[in-house]
Amino acid sequence: PIISERPFRLVNNRVTEASLIGGGVEPVPGEISLANNGILFMDEFLEYDRKVIEALSKPIEEHRVSILRRGQCYTFPADFTLVAAANPCPCGYYGDSAKDCTCSTFQIQRKVL
Repeated sequence: PIISERPFRLVNNRVTEASLIGGGVEPVPGEISLANNGILFMDEFLEYDRKVIEALSKPIEEHRVSILRRGQCYTFPADFTLVAAANPCPCGYYGDSAKDCTCSTFQIQRKVL
């Protein structure tokens, strides 16, 4: 069937590297390949595991994912637009002119760093 809309994939911050990139005994595409020619949305970006974030680097540069299993190379497309969002603090109001932030200085520094 013909796809009439570009894909939009919302990834949870508990996503594993394998489910994001793809893989398995019989390799299957991951979220970045499922978002091919569309949007990969990662909310609360600062809460993702560092390895997961670093795993995005090569596919973003090469627009593909290559997985080597049992001497065979599997290649999946990965030409997507990454959209990442993060709140400046736990309550989400730090720097807001309409509502005061209720977070401690420690909470804000921990979120930023």
